[in-house]
Amino acid sequence: MQRLLALLLVFFLVLPSAFAGVSSEQAKFAGGSTNAMPLDAVGFLDAKDQQQLNFKYMAGKNGEVGKFPEGVFSLPYVSITRFTYGDVKHLRVGQTIALAALAGVGGLLLLFSKSHTHYLNVDYKDEQNHDQMISFEVGKDAIQPIIDSLQVRTGKKVEMEVPAATAAAEKKP
Repeated sequence: MQRLLALLLVFFLVLPSAFAGVSSEQAKFAGGSTNAMPLDAVGFLDAKDQQQLNFKYMAGKNGEVGKFPEGVFSLPYVSITRFTYGDVKHLRVGQTIALAALAGVGGLLLLFSKSHTHYLNVDYKDEQNHDQMISFEVGKDAIQPIIDSLQVRTGKKVEMEVPAATAAAEKKP
């Protein structure tokens, strides 16, 4: 009976984290100042086009808009004013608890590993020349090719976002 309860605990703790991020080749619309696409839309960022950055997202569901169809959001390279990259690290707390419930104290070793979430923020001017910003969570295998393509196509260098804790530590003498 205890093993069944432990297995159920593992299932309910690991299942949400298994679907929390995006796959290594995909991207997810994380937010911004535009409502051109639904929040949390998952798809692929395509920077192979010579004229514009395309985000091809799949049909899905969203708490705010309900069901939405697939679509494409296109952003001309000439309208991009800057882009920044940020990497957020998270401890695997839920997975560690689940593994410790099954494997005992040895499962606590998972706390030494971290998951990484890669964000790409793009500032641009819309058709009415207003400043806009869009943010994507990008998979680990897709982020570097997208950044390299954007640097070549826009002629701008990526700006690295420095986490607040790192910035504060660097300022101390």
